[in-house]
Amino acid sequence: MAEDRAKAEAAERTRTGAPVAEMLDAWRAAVTADIERLVAAGRPVTYQREMLRLERQRIRPAVAGQDMATFDPGRFQSVIDAASGHPVARSLASLLSRISRFSRSWCMDRGIVADWRRIYDVPHARPPSRSTRFTLTEAAQLWLGAGELGRRGALIRFMLLTGCRRSEAVRLRMDHLRLDDTVLGPHVEIEAAIMKHRRLTRLPLAEPAAALLRWLPPRESRRIGSAVLVFAGRGNREVGGWSLLLRDLLGRAGLAGGHLHDIRRTVVSTLADHGFEPAVVDRLLNHAASATRSGVMAVYQRSELWVQQRKAVDAWAGLLMGEAARLRGRPIEAPVWGLEAPFRDAVVRRPKPPAAAVRRAGKAAMARGRAVVPPAP
Repeated sequence: MAEDRAKAEAAERTRTGAPVAEMLDAWRAAVTADIERLVAAGRPVTYQREMLRLERQRIRPAVAGQDMATFDPGRFQSVIDAASGHPVARSLASLLSRISRFSRSWCMDRGIVADWRRIYDVPHARPPSRSTRFTLTEAAQLWLGAGELGRRGALIRFMLLTGCRRSEAVRLRMDHLRLDDTVLGPHVEIEAAIMKHRRLTRLPLAEPAAALLRWLPPRESRRIGSAVLVFAGRGNREVGGWSLLLRDLLGRAGLAGGHLHDIRRTVVSTLADHGFEPAVVDRLLNHAASATRSGVMAVYQRSELWVQQRKAVDAWAGLLMGEAARLRGRPIEAPVWGLEAPFRDAVVRRPKPPAAAVRRAGKAAMARGRAVVPPAP
């Protein structure tokens, strides 16, 4: 009897003493498998990778040495409270909700009684609504400032000329380009997996946009050769570092603030100001649904309004190039559209911290037992 009781107690300790980290390892394995499936299908995996990053950096340190039976998931609320702003806090709450759902089935399979909460408070104030747009002059300033940012600057200019989403521009491939189409004219044809609305999409290109893509050489490397992505980062990966890029872009353009998504509002709002129909400019946005394509209209109105779209992008390009020429003090004309010089790439560098911040970091590191070497002046 005593021996059976001891075995039962040992089994109970093993069952209830499962580390939280073991459950998180299983969750990561499931997400990694999901990423592989999505990549094989040509689907974006930015969200899944961001969740893995947050789990590694924010969640896992909070569960070090804890087991499933005794850990209080309410402690995760402090992780959310410590987030730097509303977007991060919201992402953490969403991540924890997903982990909680996974933990329920994981625990049931092992006979562990653990019911984690799935709803967390997001205490940070919501960011203001992004309803702003750039003026035509500000858009021209962005065009000129982007000229000093190499391949990423070319990506910004492509977004300015087309009004496409950032996620679509960074995934644009060489085989999407249709620059010499004699029927439809220059355009890009983007597969459904890349587009937000999951439909094959054609985007008309004005002359400056086609010239930009012809001028921009493919990225080359010894390991992979010519990159497949038009605006490829290192190793043919999608470019990142958007916060640094936006900071550098706004600084070079002489603007106090703004977001890359404001470009889309700028393009369609300016075209509407110049008399283009809402249905036409809405086509340029490539929304899955809108006031111009809803209900019965969405069923019967299947036209791409291609001719009208092309007139719209040509008009927008003319306005943008004209204002940029005014600011530059000399014309920007076909066929080169200001792209006379050979392409030169540029690096967006992180600003150096002030000396006081370096000293504080050094003192903190010394207290933890390691030294920090300040950057060279």
